Amino acid sequence: MRKSKLIFLSLGSITTALVATSSFSCSCLNPNPEPKKTIIKESQLRKFKAYIASKEEEISKIYVVILKGTTAEWIYSGQKGVTKEKLDSFTKALNEAKKVTDENKIADAKIKLDNAFKELNNGAIEGKKFLTEKLEFHRIKWQILTAASIENYLLEKILNLQFIVVDNDVRDPHKINSKQIAFSKREFDRYVKAIEKLLQAKTTIEMIEAYAMLKGALEEVKLDGVRGENSYIIPFEYGKEIDEKDDDMKDIVTSLALIPNVVYSPKYPRVKISEEPQWNVYDLLAKCYVNLNGYAVNLTIVSQTDDEEKGTRTVKIKAEKNGKFKEKDVVFHGFESKESKQRSDALKEKHKSMKLEFTTQYTDKKASEAYEIYDHEDVVAKELPELIQYLNDNNLHFGHAEPTFDDAKKEVYLNIHIAEAFGAYFETTITIKGFK
Repeated sequence: MRKSKLIFLSLGSITTALVATSSFSCSCLNPNPEPKKTIIKESQLRKFKAYIASKEEEISKIYVVILKGTTAEWIYSGQKGVTKEKLDSFTKALNEAKKVTDENKIADAKIKLDNAFKELNNGAIEGKKFLTEKLEFHRIKWQILTAASIENYLLEKILNLQFIVVDNDVRDPHKINSKQIAFSKREFDRYVKAIEKLLQAKTTIEMIEAYAMLKGALEEVKLDGVRGENSYIIPFEYGKEIDEKDDDMKDIVTSLALIPNVVYSPKYPRVKISEEPQWNVYDLLAKCYVNLNGYAVNLTIVSQTDDEEKGTRTVKIKAEKNGKFKEKDVVFHGFESKESKQRSDALKEKHKSMKLEFTTQYTDKKASEAYEIYDHEDVVAKELPELIQYLNDNNLHFGHAEPTFDDAKKEVYLNIHIAEAFGAYFETTITIKGFK
């Protein structure tokens, strides 16, 4: 019995066990050390193979072959240009390293590979060409952040039509409300993952990959959508009909159901709800992305109640037809609340040391001649790379208002809004100096 217990001891406990059990035979007291040595070999070799794979991936993503005379302006930002001879030399060293299977040769192989990598970088040209994909990445990221959720971004910027997500890959248009479109959960989840990848991207290469993935997913999700053909399916449901026998009430109930109970109405910069004008019916329908044509109901606003602390507006609406009516409350979020102000103030405090003054490249122009140039995000991104890098490193993004200038001070000013995530942002001013 004692012998069988030894089998289950961990490798690190064998020595202690041997000392305490001297009554066993030699064959039992001297376990073969080879398994431990084999584990070490496999571990070191596995780590070396992983190191090789990381270098190979880095080469494929960052390094590009260039001809003699190529300048940094012809190479995309985030990439490195090297000659074919240098890349071939490194590839040869990489292939030699892949052949190593002997533990005793790993150290020398790694030194050779590292030296080849250093030689590859010796004279490599860092790219400076601005990527249009990178600009589009920033634009989309800002839109997602200001929409407050991925679903709102889809609704506001892409579809402009109410939608639902259903498990079925095959959807019956007669089971979908005629004012809505249905996506399969599979394709919709793929698109959401693409957006999440985009929000997490920091390096130029990650941005390019995320943008390409998002474009592909967007085309797929658009093709996947099925428009509804049934006016009396319950909105935001699949295959459930309105349970009303009276035709007028059926129109009333369906119309009200098309208006969500909760709506996010993004405002950047955020405003207090008390500063927002009272809405009419057209304002309300536009914010809900819905039209009620075909139901012939009369929609009116009964009341509008604002909550300053929560940053919400509750609108009571009434749908009426042939003397019959029904009411419902719709809550609109997205205005400055006590919580959002605290988050935004904390974000501003956290980044109070960020650089806000820069020198222009347009030193031959007056501020009044050049200020309009800065109304384009690509110019801001190209001329203020330090700012963009800071924002990327801290997972921030910006949008800016129309620039202003002061010829006397030879300065241009950018009033920008910096957002961290859904709901938190702050405003600040970038000063660009050095104009004529």
